[in-house]
Amino acid sequence: MNMTTGILRPYTTPSYKNARPYLPDTAVLFYSVVGGGTAVLRQPQKAIGEISNIGSDKEITTREGIAIVESIMGKKARFKVRPHHPGDQLHTHANIGKARAILDYDPQIPLADILQAQVAWYTERILRYCVRSSNVSLL
Repeated sequence: MNMTTGILRPYTTPSYKNARPYLPDTAVLFYSVVGGGTAVLRQPQKAIGEISNIGSDKEITTREGIAIVESIMGKKARFKVRPHHPGDQLHTHANIGKARAILDYDPQIPLADILQAQVAWYTERILRYCVRSSNVSLL
């Protein structure tokens, strides 16, 4: 379930003890792909035969990401803390050093701006359709 829907509807979101990584969703990945693609188009000769990671090298926790969405939406998510999953990563972020060095890739759009755009898009395009279809008031 999308975090936007989870905050608007009366759902309790699972939160895992010691969960650190914030896994980007579609909007974050879209902006990363566009930024990486633009970097390649500026210098295509440098990109030939290369594989580079794109994304952000800034680490953010799941809780920090959720707090941004809560702030945007003006509502709090409800959590039920569950035990830590064995094997879960405690820290994660993209290593974009190669993309920086080869392509001058430098992500500039703050996560809060990306999430603001995603919440606006999701609310307008998905939730409004679901509300009209189900006669349920979420907004």
